[in-house]
Amino acid sequence: MQNTTIYSSHSGAFNAEETNLLTALADNLSYGITMVRTREAKQRSEDELKQSEERFRKFFEGHYLSRAYLP
Repeated sequence: MQNTTIYSSHSGAFNAEETNLLTALADNLSYGITMVRTREAKQRSEDELKQSEERFRKFFEGHYLSRAYLP
């Protein structure tokens, strides 16, 4: 979990509009980071599945049982 903090030495330095804009910015950054991580995880899963399918195919390729049971 990441955290971004903006400080000011003055009390009440940010008005309501600025606070809303900073909150929206933080929400957008969080969403973007989540989407990038989700895409990367999906890609890793797809790559692992392809590798597994390739290993499975190579294991049975040419095996006499593959001709007997697989069309």
